[in-house]
Amino acid sequence: MTVAAGRVTTGPAAPAPSGAGASGPAEAPRLAGGVQGQFRQVSPKVLICTDGYRYGGREFDRRAETAQIAAGLPGLEHVIYLSLLHPGDPRPPAGGALRWAEVMDQPAIPAAGFEFEQVPFGHPLWILFSSGTTGLPKAITHSHGGILIEQLKLQTFHMDFRAGDGCSSTPPPAG
Repeated sequence: MTVAAGRVTTGPAAPAPSGAGASGPAEAPRLAGGVQGQFRQVSPKVLICTDGYRYGGREFDRRAETAQIAAGLPGLEHVIYLSLLHPGDPRPPAGGALRWAEVMDQPAIPAAGFEFEQVPFGHPLWILFSSGTTGLPKAITHSHGGILIEQLKLQTFHMDFRAGDGCSSTPPPAG
């Protein structure tokens, strides 16, 4: 589960677990009750979050909401957070939370020792949620195979990629 601002530093948090066969939703940091209602449907084991975000020149501290979300998820085993607003503040947004830097400060896994989990075509990759305008938001599951087909369609029909073509994508500046 990822509750983080869409920034270049949080980008790897969403697709990285898929290499281990894990799946889960990603959600923008917002009202804790709404996120809990969604995440409880999928019983997360790990929550990856940020302490807040900047938008429109203002800072939005989300540590209290993150603590509330973590407290409301009974099967949660780990909270990992990235400090975007308060990098020098040692207080975690939830009890027992680990900093992203601590988790990543491990010896590199040699390429020969890394194995991707092989999953079937229909195995869940990402879980999105409906808006919830007619009740509790409904989970919408995207499979590994379905995403591959979507990418093939996008790159072939919409982007007209051909063999030998290249692509460069630049994220918007953080702010």
